[in-house]
Formats: sequence, structure tokens, C-alpha cells
Amino acid sequence: MQFEKWEPVMNLTNRLEGNVPAQVESVDAVCAEVKCRLIADIPKKEQFIIELLLREALLNAVVHGSKDLTDASIHYDIERTADSIRAKVTDRGSGFEWSEWEIPEKTALTSSGHGLQILHLYADSIAFNPMGNEMEWTRKFRKGNVHA
Repeated sequence: MQFEKWEPVMNLTNRLEGNVPAQVESVDAVCAEVKCRLIADIPKKEQFIIELLLREALLNAVVHGSKDLTDASIHYDIERTADSIRAKVTDRGSGFEWSEWEIPEKTALTSSGHGLQILHLYADSIAFNPMGNEMEWTRKFRKGNVHA
């Protein structure tokens, strides 16, 4: 799937859904599309947090869910309401044991491996399908200087 270039005038919608190749470039394209078409009218701080959440969910599907698959793709379904956003990301991988994952007490200073921690910190809810290859998160928009 290729994304068309968009005009500076925003064409806001309330839902984006599609399939993209399981590649980092696709993550960048989906995030740009969401920023332009779903969340362009909310405060910049909220835009940043939502893009961070979406990027982490998509990257997990690329790096972990699709790592051993050839011609892998990722499905995304992102919906915005007046006061929140919901994103569902699905890969075709074998999944993982999400029910056994816990937030670590200490965080290692590494360049990767923090995606689920970030999702748990900034999303209001996170759910996985039983197989562990589909994640859905929601976030209510914050106003003012609220951290998370």
C-alpha cells in the first residue's frame, strides 16, 4: 500500500484502516497519515504521545511479530472520537505470552525493549487477543500539563 502525498489543508477523518508491509518505512508512513488526518487539531503534546503509542505498537508488530515471516504485513485500525483515540494493530506472527509480561522494576539502559513499558505508561487501556498477535490500546485526550 502506498500513501499519497497530502496537501497542507487538513482533511480530517475519524478512522483510518489498512494493511502495510512489515517495514519500518511503513510505520513512518502510517504515523504521518494519522498525524495529518486524525489528530492534527489536538494539542502538540497529545499528538506526540499518540504518535509515540502508535509507533511502539507498529514497531512491535514489525520487529517481533513479523521477524521470521517473508512478505509480512501489518493490519491497523485507528479510530478517533471527540475525546479519545483507539488503535488496533495486528500482525501474522505466532504472538507472545502477554499475560506473563510484567513491567520491570528497573529499566535497563538499552536502545530497545521498552515498547510495552511506554504503552502501559501512556495508554489508558491495552488489550491483546489470546494469541498475542493483536494489540488494542486507547487513550483519552488530556488538556493542560498532565504528564501521562
